[in-house]
Amino acid sequence: MSKFKQKFLIGIVLFMLLLMLIGCSQSTTAPSGGTITFAPASHTQAGIASNTIVTFTVTVKDSNGKPMNKAKLMISGPFAVPRTPVAYYQFYRGNNATGGAVNSGFEAETDEFGAYTFSVIIDAAASAGGFADYIAVYSGTNYGSAALSVT
Repeated sequence: MSKFKQKFLIGIVLFMLLLMLIGCSQSTTAPSGGTITFAPASHTQAGIASNTIVTFTVTVKDSNGKPMNKAKLMISGPFAVPRTPVAYYQFYRGNNATGGAVNSGFEAETDEFGAYTFSVIIDAAASAGGFADYIAVYSGTNYGSAALSVT
């Protein structure tokens, strides 16, 4: 085999490896038939005296039940900031509201275990009269939700 052919084949192999690495590092949405679950599945609180943090973990699995690494998520809640005239809660990235505030309708991505953790801070003053809402998560055509209320 000529040196040109060897270099050409090596170049093609390296190019293919690069494409595979790029493809493995990109996020994707869950395929149809996947599942999105919440832990906890809901949070209900009787009365609220001060702002309250509630942390949720969302898990995304494909149609075979395998956790999805880097699944792209869209997370929203009808009564969350930036709702007007009154928002009852604010989304935060991370456990215990450690990752910074984000408005409803934010994107996230699961970890290597197919999970993503986020928090909400329920506003005590805004929710004094109570409310009932849900948090929705989409990945592709898959949907999951958790109830959130103050009575």
